Amino acid sequence: MPPLEISEDVSSNESDGNDSIDAIGTACRTYSEGRRHPRHRYLACVKNRQLTFPRSCFDRWRPPALEVEEDVVLRRLSVANGVHHTEDYSMVDITNFAVYRPFEASTRPGELTSLTALKTEFGMDELCFDGCLRINNEDFYLRKIKFGIVAIDGYCEYDTPSVRDTIYIQSTLASKHKIYYRLSQPCQEYRRYHEPTIWVADLVKYSLEFMLQSTQDIGLHSFRTRFVQWVRDTYGNQKQFEQWLSLTRGTDFRSAISVHIHFLWKEAFSIDRTLGHHSLWSETDTHRLDAVPAYLAHDPFTTVTVFVHRVFRNMYFAPILRMRHRSPEIERLARRRRDVLGLTILNSITSAIPKIRSDRSSSGVREGDVIALKPDAVTSWKAAQAKWYAYVQAVRTLQNGRVKLDLLWLYAPADTAIGKSDYPYKNELFLSDNCSCQDDAYDSSAVTGRIKVLWGRVDPVKAEQEGAFVVRQTYMSHTHEFVTVHRTHFSCRCSMKQPTDFEQAHKDYNCGDFVLHRRAKYTARSDVEDPFLYPSQILDFLPAQEKVLVRLFPLAAQSRENGNRNEVCWSEETFLLKPEMLVRPCKVVGFASEAAVSKLFRRGGVGDLYFYIYNGKNPNIWQDIDGSSSNALPTYLRGMGICCGGGSLDRGLEDGNAIHFHHAIDYDSRAIHTYRVNAENPNKVNLFLGPMERYLVDSLMGTETEFKKASIGEVDVIAAGSPCQAFSTLQSDKFSNQSIKRASLVANVMAYVDHYMPLYFLLENVLGISTVAKGLGPDQNILSQVLSCLVGMGYQTQQFIMDVPAFNGFQSRRRCFVLAVAPGLEPLPRPPQSSHRSETKKRNRSSLGRLSNGARLGEIQDELAPFPMTSFTAATSDLPDIDDGHVYNCIRFPEHRVGRRLGAMDRDLIAMIPQRPRGSGLASAYQMGKVAKPQVDRWIDGCAKRQDPKSRSFSRIYGDELINTVTTVLQPLDIVTGRCLHPEQNRLLTVMEARRAQGYPDDEVILGSPDQQWKIIGNSVHRNVAFALGNSLRESWNNSQDAAERIWERERLLDAESEIAFEIAFQERLWSSDATKEPEVLIKNEHSAQAHSGLARPRAAETAPTRRPSPLAEHAAARIDDDTSPAMIETTEAENLTTTITTVRKVLRKRKRDSSQDGAVTVEHTLTTTRKKYSHGK
Repeated sequence: MPPLEISEDVSSNESDGNDSIDAIGTACRTYSEGRRHPRHRYLACVKNRQLTFPRSCFDRWRPPALEVEEDVVLRRLSVANGVHHTEDYSMVDITNFAVYRPFEASTRPGELTSLTALKTEFGMDELCFDGCLRINNEDFYLRKIKFGIVAIDGYCEYDTPSVRDTIYIQSTLASKHKIYYRLSQPCQEYRRYHEPTIWVADLVKYSLEFMLQSTQDIGLHSFRTRFVQWVRDTYGNQKQFEQWLSLTRGTDFRSAISVHIHFLWKEAFSIDRTLGHHSLWSETDTHRLDAVPAYLAHDPFTTVTVFVHRVFRNMYFAPILRMRHRSPEIERLARRRRDVLGLTILNSITSAIPKIRSDRSSSGVREGDVIALKPDAVTSWKAAQAKWYAYVQAVRTLQNGRVKLDLLWLYAPADTAIGKSDYPYKNELFLSDNCSCQDDAYDSSAVTGRIKVLWGRVDPVKAEQEGAFVVRQTYMSHTHEFVTVHRTHFSCRCSMKQPTDFEQAHKDYNCGDFVLHRRAKYTARSDVEDPFLYPSQILDFLPAQEKVLVRLFPLAAQSRENGNRNEVCWSEETFLLKPEMLVRPCKVVGFASEAAVSKLFRRGGVGDLYFYIYNGKNPNIWQDIDGSSSNALPTYLRGMGICCGGGSLDRGLEDGNAIHFHHAIDYDSRAIHTYRVNAENPNKVNLFLGPMERYLVDSLMGTETEFKKASIGEVDVIAAGSPCQAFSTLQSDKFSNQSIKRASLVANVMAYVDHYMPLYFLLENVLGISTVAKGLGPDQNILSQVLSCLVGMGYQTQQFIMDVPAFNGFQSRRRCFVLAVAPGLEPLPRPPQSSHRSETKKRNRSSLGRLSNGARLGEIQDELAPFPMTSFTAATSDLPDIDDGHVYNCIRFPEHRVGRRLGAMDRDLIAMIPQRPRGSGLASAYQMGKVAKPQVDRWIDGCAKRQDPKSRSFSRIYGDELINTVTTVLQPLDIVTGRCLHPEQNRLLTVMEARRAQGYPDDEVILGSPDQQWKIIGNSVHRNVAFALGNSLRESWNNSQDAAERIWERERLLDAESEIAFEIAFQERLWSSDATKEPEVLIKNEHSAQAHSGLARPRAAETAPTRRPSPLAEHAAARIDDDTSPAMIETTEAENLTTTITTVRKVLRKRKRDSSQDGAVTVEHTLTTTRKKYSHGK
C-alpha cells in the first residue's frame, strides 16, 4: 500500500471518544479545503494518500466477487434474466468499477484515468476497466478488460437533464455479442475520477444541443453568456441541472470548453459531422487551429532596415543581419512621417568630429556659448575624452578680477547610458542637467576653445558639413533618460528659488484631490518607520499653519474580514497633515454595489486605485461612479504588438484606457489564437501568425499580401516583448545558432520602430539584456545598443526595472523596460510606482549596469507603497484542494491542473518531501533520511549538485512568501528552478496558480495542453505590470495634447504641400506627352498612380484634401471647436492654405501650354512662402 502522509500542524484538543473522532473528521475536512485562518487552531490529523492505481494491481488484493474471464460472462449474459435487451444491443450494469491505462502503455502504464482520455490523449486508443456485474443474482468480477468505445446516450433528449445513468463502454469482445456495459457505481478509489467525468459529460451534452439548435455560427465567445442562457431556458426547472450548475462559478464556460475541447470534438464528430463547420474548432482545438492563417517559413537571416543595420553592424550577431531597402513609394511615406514627428532625417551617417574653434581668446566667452575644456586630472569618469564640453549659462566677474563661468555640461554619447556602444552620429552632444556653478564654477582660463552648435531638430549630416555639433536632446543625469531639449533646460535649479513644501503642495494639488500620504516616522508602539501609504482627500490648505486639512479613508480590510485590499470606507474623520507627508495622487471612486466594481479596481490597488461602496446612502461622490470620464481620452492610440504571445502585455496596456491594439504578430499558433479568443472584438484585430521578419519585408516593399498589414502612420504604439532566451541567465549556450538568431531579433524589433515610427515604443526583456556575455567586449551590450539606435532615430528614451511583487504579484520576477517617446511629446514623469512592498524586508538592489562615471543605470528603488506584498497562500487560498493533482479535472477551476504530469516514482518522491520545515526539498529530505532507496538510486546517487543544500530540486515553495519566477517549462528536478512543489499538497504547481502568478484574470482563456499553457504563461508579461505601464502612458498622452496638435498641424501642412506638388506634376504631364488625352482621363490616371505612393491623395473637385484622420487629427479637431483655443489662429491659417491650393488648381487648369512654365514658377513661389510661414520653429 502507498505510504501514509502525516500533517505536523499540531494544536491541542480537549475532547475525547466520539467527539475526538468527529474532531478528526472536521480537521481533515478543514485541512483538505485549504482555507486556514491564522486565528484558528487546527488538530493534527492523518491524511491517507489517494490511490492512483487500481486496487487489483496490489499484492494480497482479493476480488470482491468471483473473478472470471470476459467470454464466460458474455455467454451467460446472452441468456440471462435481468439484462436489458433491445433489437440492436444488450446492456448490463457495472458496479465497483475503475478505469485505468493499459499496463503496456508507453506513458504512465496502469494509472487510473478519466474516461475523457480515451482517443483524446496521445496513444490512448484503448483503456482498461475492472468491475463487478450481476447475472441471475450471482456476482462476477471482470479484471483488465480492454475497451475502445465509450457511448453516451441522452443527447437531444430534453426531458433528461443528465447523462449520469447513460454512459456505456464496450470492449472488443463485447462488440461481437452486441453487449454494452453501463457504468453505475465506481469503486472508492475511482470516485474522484468519475464524478468530474459525469460533469464534463453533461457539459458536452448541453454544448452539442446548443450547437445543434443554433442557426448561427458558434465560436468560443458564444460560451461566455449565450450558452448558459440557452441551457437555463431549456433545463432551468430541472433539479439535476441546478445541481450541475451549482458546481461552477459564474456563467462563463469558455475555459471549461477549451480544456475539454478534444472530448467535445470526439463526441460531436460521432453524432453529427455537420457540427464541424462551426468556428469553435478552428478557434480552440489545438489540433485544428486555423482561425488565424499561418505564414510560417524559416529564415536563418534577420531582416533590418538600412539605419538599423548601420547601428548594429558591429554586434556579434551582425553576420546574420540582412539589410532591406524600402520601395520608392514606401520611402516617400516614411520621409513624410519622419518629418511630421520631427525624427532624424537619416539621409546618411556621420563619422567626423567637428574641430574646436580657438581663434578667439577665452576671455571673450559670453553667456550662451558652448566651450571646450580640458578634463580634470582626477575624475570618476572612465570614458577617455580628449575634451569636455559645457554650455555657459552665466559669466561672473569676481572682485579680484577673475572670471567665473557657471556651466551646464554637455555629454558625449559615451558619457551617457549609450556607453561604449556604437553611436551613429559622432558630431552629436547632449545637454545635461549636471551643472558646475556658484562655488563649483570654472575659471575662464580653463577654456581651450569654443565650438559651433546647432540646437534642436537639425540634420546631423548638414551640421557636419558646417563643421558644427548637434544638440537635440537633454540627458537627465540622475534618471539617465533622454528628453527633447527645452528652453527650461538652459538654466540649472541652483539659481532658482526653491518653493517651500507647503507652496509645492498647493501647486501640485487642489482641494478635493485624493492623495496618498505617509504617517509620522515613529509611533508610540514602534521606533520603525511606517513603510506604507494611506489614502486621504484634501479638504483645505491652511497657510497660517502651513498644513493641509485632509479626510481619512480607512481601509475596509481593517474593519471586516472579507474586505478587498483597496476598498476604503467613507468617513467624516479629518486631521491636519504636514505638506511634506503628501506623497502622490491616487484615485478613489464610489460604486453602488460590490458587483458594480469594475475590473480595473479589482487588482488589489495597482495603479493607486481605491473604491468604496456607497449603497445609495452617501451623496458625497467626488468622482464619476465608474471612473470612466477621468480615464477616457478624446482619442485612442493605435497599437501593434510584436512577439505578443498570449496578449498579456497588450491587454494590460489597453486597460490603461489610452491604447487599442489593432495589429499583433507572433510565431506561436497557440499563443496568437489565445490572443484572439480573449480579444473583445477579434475581427477588428489584424493578427499575423508567422515570422516577424516576413511581415517587415512585406511592409518595407509594399507587397500585396493576403493578410492586412499596417501602413506607415497607422501605428501609434509598438509594444514588443522580443525573445529573451538568448539573454536569460538560464541560457547555458549563448552562442549557439538558435541563441544568436534570437538575440538578433532585437535588431528586427528596432527595424519595426525605424519603419513605422510610432509615437510610443515599449520594449520588455529580462535583466540579462543589459549584461555582456562572457567572452565579448563592453561594446556588445545589447541594451546600450538599443538606446543608441533609438536616440539616433531622435526618440526620447527611458529605461527602468519593474518588480512584479511591487504590483501585487507573488512571484520573484524583475524585467527591464525601455520606453521611447516621439520628440516633443511628454515622456513619463516617472516610472510606474509601486503599490505593494514587503513589511520588513528591503528590496534587493538591481540595476541595468554601470555608467562610465560608476553610477548605476536604472537602479530599482525601495519606495513606499500602500499595501504589503501578496504571498502565494493569500493569492490562491480560494482554489480547492486537489490532493496529488492526479485527477486532472477540476470543475470549479478547469485550469487548476498540474502543469506537468509525472510518473509514479516522481509522485512517490514528492510525497516523501516533508511539509515541515517549510521549503524542504530533495536535498534536505535526503539528509533527513526521508527518501526511499529507489528514488535515491535514480535521482541522487551520482549527482553531487542535487545533494547540495542550496539545490532546489523537488523543493516546496514557501507559502507565506513569493514563488520563483514562472519560466516556460516546469522542471522540478532542476537545481535552480526546481522549487515548484505545493507547500501543503503533494503535487506540482497548477496552471491556475501559474496564471495568477502572472496576473492573468480568471475569466481569460489560455489554449493548449498544460505544458503548452505553461509556455504561454511563462513568456508573458505580468498583467499588473502592463496595467501600470498603461496608466503611465495614458498620463503621458494626456499631457502631450498640445504637442499632438502641433504635430497634426505639420501633418496638414505636408498634406497641403503634397497637393501643390501634385498639381505641378499633373499640369506638366497634361501639357506635354499626354496632351491628346482628355483631361478627365488624365486626372483619373494620375490619381490612381499617386494614391499608392502617399505623395497625393484622391481629391474631390474643388474641395480640400481628404484623408483618414489619425488620433492626433481627431483630438485636434475636437480642440479647434473651442473658440478660446490658442491653436485657432494657426488652424485658420492652415485653412487659408487649403483655399490657396484650390485657387492654384483653378489657375493651372486655365493656363495654356505656352504659359505653363510661368504657372509652375508661381506655384513654387507660393509653396516656398508657405514653408517659411509654417516652418518647424514657429
